[in-house]
Formats: sequence, C-alpha cells, structure tokens
Amino acid sequence: MENKKNVILILGIPGSGKSTLLRGVEGYKGYKSINVGTVMKKVTEEKNMDLSRDKIRYLNKDMIDQIRSETFNRVLSSGDKLLVDTHSTIERESKFITGLPADSEIMKDVNGIIYIDADSSEIIRRRSFDPKREREKDDEYIIDKQRDLNMAVMGFYLTYLNIPVYIINNKKGDIELSIEKFKHFIDLIEEDE
Repeated sequence: MENKKNVILILGIPGSGKSTLLRGVEGYKGYKSINVGTVMKKVTEEKNMDLSRDKIRYLNKDMIDQIRSETFNRVLSSGDKLLVDTHSTIERESKFITGLPADSEIMKDVNGIIYIDADSSEIIRRRSFDPKREREKDDEYIIDKQRDLNMAVMGFYLTYLNIPVYIINNKKGDIELSIEKFKHFIDLIEEDE
C-alpha cells in the first residue's frame, strides 16, 4: 500500500498574500512549498503551448482538466510533506471555475487547508504592485463575490471531505503575525494526523 503524503493546501484569491506567507514558512517542519500555477506553466511549455500562467485559465475545460491532472501528479511526486499553493476558484472575466475539483487525486492526501484572506481593497492594492502578472481588473464587488464562493468551497471541503480549514486574515502590516499563525496551524494539522 502506498504511503499517504502530508499535503496542506494553501488557498486564497490572487493578492491575498499566499506566496508571501509561504516564503515565511518555507522549510518549517520539513515542508516544501509548491505553486500549482508554476507547475502548470511547465506542463504547458512541455506541450509547446506559449501561455503565461495567467492565460492557462482561458483554455477549454478538457484541456484545463488534462493539464491540471498532470500538474497534480507532479506535485504529489515532489515530496512527502507539501504546502500546495493553489486556488479553490479561478476567475475568467467574472465567470468562476473550479481550481481544485473535489475528485482530484491530490485531495486523497490533504490533511488540512489554510485559507489566506485579506480585505478586498488590500487585495486590489497588492495586485497593483505585481506587474509581472496578468490578473483580471476586478473591483471590490467581484473580489468579494470570489471570496464568498471560496468560503462556500471551504465549507464543502470541511463538511463533505472532512478536511479541517484554518483561516488567516492577512492584514496589511501584520505579516509576522500571519506567519506565526501559519506555523501554528501547521502544528495543529500535524497534531490531528
């Protein structure tokens, strides 16, 4: 029988601060951080698809599902203790699609979810300082709706998949506090195993 991996999902909408907080906990208790978008980009490059990370979401559903499946297999093969940075929902011009289907292979190994959140105005501000990315030009209304959808997805993971969900309100200027909460939540997830 194959050993179950220790996977903690790190979820939140773009601009919530997932990547920043992950840098602050990199290596904690032997966990390795993996960004799903970066791995998806490598998969598309190997398929000779010239797409930025932010344009993958515009592919058709079948192609996204194929790339996502290959991506999650690579993620799972990259280590035994993983902090997986991904999205529960993905926006395409105010249309939302699933970022992490409940039947994905990776879900079998998930021990917990840490959801990173921030105020919508702060998310807009953070996105404005990230010129490398091609993000949607959202207003606070759409960002709030995506946050609401994400909370519904967290409720599904908690209720139907029995995966504990921890939430960090990643406020402006509180990065050290958010990193400490992050580490504490990793500890709690490990205690529950």
